[in-house]
Amino acid sequence: MNREQAIANIGKTRGVMGLLDITSSGMFAQSEKLKALSETIANFDAIKGSNNDYYTRKRISFKENLNSSQKKFDNQGGVEAVATEEKLPLERIYDPGNPKADQEGFVYKPKMNFIKTVAAMSLGNKYFEANLNFYKAQQQMAQQVIDLGR
Repeated sequence: MNREQAIANIGKTRGVMGLLDITSSGMFAQSEKLKALSETIANFDAIKGSNNDYYTRKRISFKENLNSSQKKFDNQGGVEAVATEEKLPLERIYDPGNPKADQEGFVYKPKMNFIKTVAAMSLGNKYFEANLNFYKAQQQMAQQVIDLGR
């Protein structure tokens, strides 16, 4: 069974409530990614006193929450955020007046691409909004089903 068939089976076995679980897991995972990107941006200009002092960036990747033995999503939802840490190389900058400068007058800051990080955050925000809009649409459909039963 491929991924598309597994997703199609979700609607049959778990209904609207299962879709809400999956969508909310996507929003949670995306919020974890946005949090990690925010921390990276906040530490963009972090100055270190030595080249042995690394800034460790968190990277968030997504993992399908698929139970391979049953070929369907488990009760927790569709995706989970998986955090890994990455040591960034440091850029050596001559700044003898800085109180954190080493004996030679150099300070160290993490070498990262600020524009790429901001772009990733913007994209992550769009994904979160898409999940939120889908979640709201699912809630409306569930309410309509409840209203039909009255």
